[in-house]
Amino acid sequence: MKQKLFPISSKQSFIINAKLVFEGIITLPWKIKRRQNFIDFNANKLNLSKKNYQNIPFVENMDYDFFIMGSDQVWNCKLTKGFDSVYLGNFKTKPTAKKISYAASMSHYALTNEQKQEFSKLITNFNAISVREEELHNYLANNYNQESTVVLDPTLILEAEKWSSMAVKPKIAKKYVLVYSIDLRNEAMRMANAIAKEIGAEVIELSMNVDKNVLKNGFQTASPEEYVGLFQHAEFVITSSFHGTAFSVIFNKPFFSIAHGGDKDSRQKTILNNLGVIDRFVSKDATPSFKTLDYTIPNKKLKVMRETSMQFLKDNLSK
Repeated sequence: MKQKLFPISSKQSFIINAKLVFEGIITLPWKIKRRQNFIDFNANKLNLSKKNYQNIPFVENMDYDFFIMGSDQVWNCKLTKGFDSVYLGNFKTKPTAKKISYAASMSHYALTNEQKQEFSKLITNFNAISVREEELHNYLANNYNQESTVVLDPTLILEAEKWSSMAVKPKIAKKYVLVYSIDLRNEAMRMANAIAKEIGAEVIELSMNVDKNVLKNGFQTASPEEYVGLFQHAEFVITSSFHGTAFSVIFNKPFFSIAHGGDKDSRQKTILNNLGVIDRFVSKDATPSFKTLDYTIPNKKLKVMRETSMQFLKDNLSK
């Protein structure tokens, strides 16, 4: 998620907005560096078309045979401030074009009656639907009579060797416990410090956002390559993030994934259940100790899920 340079809001008081502007000015160099790292990655590492529809109305397009919407929380109307109709295939194409959702996620299910009616219409735009979590799969079947396939998040389709080829090794001399949290930072740091003490390691924090308090041993401007490298070389991972969980699995790291409670947990639950490692999902009040993780069986299950996910794409990307 892109961090705003100056996260002010009309809903906040003048004093709070003034404080945020001041903090924004202090952290501006780091935010610019962080954003530039991602711009460079997109330009140099991704094979993108010259046509770019970003920030312009996406009304219709007759040039393409397939449209894939996803992944991540593209159907979370809380994040998109109402359903984004483009993510739900509501645009004109040539008659033969197919619209496919891949690993779509929703997380927020407490819809108003109006939102339920809107979603009911929009979901019919797809020729094939795949989702990222079992909860959404069941929700579509039980509430909208829609078939779907549970598939892997794209990060998990790519094997560790591919990710390693782009990773940048962090300049950290000691072994470390990596913390990557979305909310629940205090809980994550508490667990990480305890485990680091057990194994004689230091705690390294990969920050989701730039913070005005520059953290010791904190990475606030990591590029995608540095992000991957931090997971690859960690001794242990503590995370409250789905993708933190995913990269721990990809690199076969021992880890604990912290539960938020409620809808936010469906993504982690699905992948951890399917891999047979749900014991790695802990409450925010837990005091877990260091524990190794045998990936023999989880890797076999992940291989099958990769094949299922790729087969969904192959089946639906044929004319």
